[in-house]
Amino acid sequence: MHTHIESYTHPFALTPVVSLTKWSSQSSVSEDESIFLDIPDPAPEVDAALDSVRLANAIDNFVLALSLRDQEIVERVFWKDES
Repeated sequence: MHTHIESYTHPFALTPVVSLTKWSSQSSVSEDESIFLDIPDPAPEVDAALDSVRLANAIDNFVLALSLRDQEIVERVFWKDES
């Protein structure tokens, strides 16, 4: 089902507007009067993303190495919260 949000052509149409005054304390001025804003990137660091992928692969390999019965038990307990 499509929602009205999916009809926007710009993917960030509904993101909140952030005032530049929020970043003014984190800015610096260079010798040529250029202003540089030190805006933090919310994306995960490369090492953290790589660790996350490696962990997911290790878990997948571990579960696939189990017998079918044990795979079903692991899936029910850890993914479906069944006990």
